[in-house]
Amino acid sequence: MFSLSEWQNSKDWQNWVGYVTATPEEKLTPSSVEELQDIVKKARIAKKRVRVTGAAHSFSGCAKPEEIAVSLHNMRGIVAVDREAKEVTLQAGTYLHEIGEMLREYGFALENMGDIQYQSIAGSVSTGTHGTGVTLGSVANQVVAWEWVGGTGQVHTHRRGEALDEDGNNELGNALHVSLGMLGIFTKLTIKVVELYGLREESQVFDFETGLAQFYDASHAHRHMEWFLFPGTNKLQQ
Repeated sequence: MFSLSEWQNSKDWQNWVGYVTATPEEKLTPSSVEELQDIVKKARIAKKRVRVTGAAHSFSGCAKPEEIAVSLHNMRGIVAVDREAKEVTLQAGTYLHEIGEMLREYGFALENMGDIQYQSIAGSVSTGTHGTGVTLGSVANQVVAWEWVGGTGQVHTHRRGEALDEDGNNELGNALHVSLGMLGIFTKLTIKVVELYGLREESQVFDFETGLAQFYDASHAHRHMEWFLFPGTNKLQQ
């Protein structure tokens, strides 16, 4: 789980598995969109690169902060709830493990999420974090509107399905869907939510051949299904 004090008190940075490391020149923690805009504008003048590091839960180097590292830890929580439309707007630094309790107060839940809950909502959306279930999309698929600070420090907004081209395509929405931070820094995300629900978990162990033979039927019979294969044992846990 992300620790702001550890992040601030260490001059170095690494992702959660330690494969990617960096020693940024600065580590900054804005508490508002205006503060974030100021950081971006100053970095642009100084010709410095800005990276939001989130919870550092990506295997890749997409969040590696070469010069200025930013944490949105102080920009968390629910901004607005539209009960009729079943849409909730969250500050981008909100962690996945916080969202369930927040939504429960309103009788809502996320449709789907990954099995690791430590990422920020911005990070999970930006990198295509997925859950399981053949009828369900990724975390990014639940986003209906974005707010972000671009490379010049200006605030931008977009709603999925707006600004279609003559062929009916939404190029900006498609780019924002899994942006890897290339379009700017997300500040708010509006998520399509569902009515609160409960799940029952069952776990079984099979040999690989049996599991493979029943994979199609099992994946279509359950809302979620996940496999863990144990190399060298010919066993998998479902």
